Amino acid sequence: MQAKLERHYTNGLSFLSSYTWSHNLDDSREPLPSNGDGSFYWSYNVLGARPDYGNSPFDTAQRFVFTGTYALPFGEGRKYVSKKGMANILVGGWDSIILFRTQTGNGITVNPNTSTVNGAGAHAIRIGNPFAGGGAAPDNNPIVCPTKVRNRANWYNPCAFENPPQASVITAPVTGAANFLKYLGDAREQLHGPGYQRIDMTFTKNFKTYESQYLQFRGDIFNLFNTPTWGAPSNGGISAQGGQITGTNFLGNFTPDARFFQLALKYYF
Repeated sequence: MQAKLERHYTNGLSFLSSYTWSHNLDDSREPLPSNGDGSFYWSYNVLGARPDYGNSPFDTAQRFVFTGTYALPFGEGRKYVSKKGMANILVGGWDSIILFRTQTGNGITVNPNTSTVNGAGAHAIRIGNPFAGGGAAPDNNPIVCPTKVRNRANWYNPCAFENPPQASVITAPVTGAANFLKYLGDAREQLHGPGYQRIDMTFTKNFKTYESQYLQFRGDIFNLFNTPTWGAPSNGGISAQGGQITGTNFLGNFTPDARFFQLALKYYF
């Protein structure tokens, strides 16, 4: 679902904003980038794909984008410095664009910190609110509970999860999917990681050359305020360091997280 609002104002000022709500679910691996799906239960023939149905690792529930464009009132054909000359060449014809984007985080899988049945992959079992600090650690996971969450030390509260039963408790063959699942824990992608916020800015200036042709200078500033975008927790377990974030979000090859500039010249004809 997407909603869009656009408004044009006088004197060269306009705004465009959009809001998107979505929810992605699947039951198998996919070719898109992910933060780690963990193990998949369909590898056990007795279960099939149904227990794997849940949040996709690229699930982004909400996204908001705001764009503001302002044609500075200087230069030929504008309110000030409207005559040709050196002043027009230096300060005239500039346009500015600001882009603000924010979105919720992607799904992440929380894993246990104990061995599982015959080396099988398993997920931690959610028993409380992972985004509330404090609490008491479960008996099968005696750790210190962090008082604060949603930070780099503990994005989530590892005390909100417990380990699935260990293999040592099995004394007879296990049959049936319902009996089998409790040894493998919850479904993958039990919660979402940090979101994404970014402000970019662009400046452009056109130089008329011949008839309708012109040369455009463009300057882009990515991550204007040089604020980091934290990645998914590097420790996705339920130890005392569960939810620890040690790096920034990967935004693509040749796209650093830190502020950077890009300059370009284009000729339009």
